[in-house]
Amino acid sequence: MNNFIDALTEKAESDMSVNIIFRDAAGNSEKQLQDIRSLTECGIDLLIVSPNDSNSLNQVLQETFRKIPIILAGVGVQSEDYTCLIQADDKKIGRLAGEYILENLYEQNQRIVVFEGVEDSQVSKQRKEGFQNAIRGKIPETDITYYNGEWLRDRAELRMKDYLIAHDFAEIVFAFNDDMAYGAYLAYLR
Repeated sequence: MNNFIDALTEKAESDMSVNIIFRDAAGNSEKQLQDIRSLTECGIDLLIVSPNDSNSLNQVLQETFRKIPIILAGVGVQSEDYTCLIQADDKKIGRLAGEYILENLYEQNQRIVVFEGVEDSQVSKQRKEGFQNAIRGKIPETDITYYNGEWLRDRAELRMKDYLIAHDFAEIVFAFNDDMAYGAYLAYLR
């Protein structure tokens, strides 16, 4: 998502007719609803949104879509009230990560910590499924600890600190986004 934001920012800087307003709900669906309503009231021409989950935005998207185009990024919704969906193959991302770990990093009995996103996130479920499919039968489940990092740096940092208190270190950390990976890294520094 950060590359997407960088590309939009670059476009806005090169074209003075484009004005971009960013909002970050930090994983809070209620805040995301408030942000969408607030932006719509400001008279925006286009809404680009990365839903926190696939259910909470249905009504506000329906209302907004009557007025302006909507681009969904990352997660689809259980509604047809959008113009375009930009989505990654999350199962493949998880599978590729699992294959990479197997081919390049993992040695027998090494400990792996995996940071998932928010509970019930389709992105997180698909990445985990792809990862588990890639490693099934090759890495014992007892070597893997899963944590819910909620997509947030500080959550992953706290959970990694807890892990380090109990286990001293992990040979491999796989996080489903950059923020959680950075949080796990920070836990090792402190």
